[in-house]
Amino acid sequence: MVKASWLAALGFACLASTAFAQSVTAEYLKQYNGATDYAPLLSAGLKDPANGGEFYARQIIAECKLVRSQSDKWKKDSEAAGLASDAPRSKAIELLRGRCVNISNAQLSNPWVDVAPVTDVQDPLILAERDFVARASHVASAPREKMRISGPDKTREPGKRILIQLPKNLQDPLFIQQLTRKWPVLDEHGKATVRVMHTYLRGGFRPGAEEVVGVAAYLVPCELGLQCDEREFTVAQRCASGGACDSGRVEHMRRNYQAKDKDFDNAISTAKELAESIKEEENARILVIW
Repeated sequence: MVKASWLAALGFACLASTAFAQSVTAEYLKQYNGATDYAPLLSAGLKDPANGGEFYARQIIAECKLVRSQSDKWKKDSEAAGLASDAPRSKAIELLRGRCVNISNAQLSNPWVDVAPVTDVQDPLILAERDFVARASHVASAPREKMRISGPDKTREPGKRILIQLPKNLQDPLFIQQLTRKWPVLDEHGKATVRVMHTYLRGGFRPGAEEVVGVAAYLVPCELGLQCDEREFTVAQRCASGGACDSGRVEHMRRNYQAKDKDFDNAISTAKELAESIKEEENARILVIW
């Protein structure tokens, strides 16, 4: 009954127990997307480590640590520039500060963010991420295989690879975002090396598309439910710190592509294709390491 009370307070009431983890993750995302104050969401997450709460608690604490460490500088710089309170940069600073203002220093020092405990983790997203990192490290440290030629078009595939299947309860856009970034893994000599995770689209590796796939990976969370307008953290943080104040992730990437005179429509279509591939659970094998 205690759990039901705090879930209801956040709008989590009437959840079917058979779909609890999936539904709670979806509700966490909904609350995260619309949050102007992270404190209630963080409090709920810290009480619910087994159903997506720990993952979202880590996300919020990491964001607020950055905001807490930088917001005074952002504010000082914007005032020195004579920006009005309704200027996009001023609004971004206040948005980020407002989300974190009611979170205590004690909560920000929670060891979940900096030191993941070896045992007692229950969150399915954290466990899946940990399993992925372990497998990626194992593949990276193995002897390199020869390049493979496959398919009717003789597609060249990387010699080292790992495919991750994402069941429905793991198809959270922030989790997908975590998996599609660059990961430091150990090579055969025990040296940490950054490897790039590439993407299988509907069962086939797309060669020579590293940049397009990278852009698509940044946009895929938007296709999977993350609110990616000017309020989204990476967009707002870039604006607050003195970078471009875009209307969202799509505008940011379109502007960068136009500056390089490249085909942004290809990146958009790849993002949509990747998102659809992820949604098709049986075909959602999305990551490759080489």
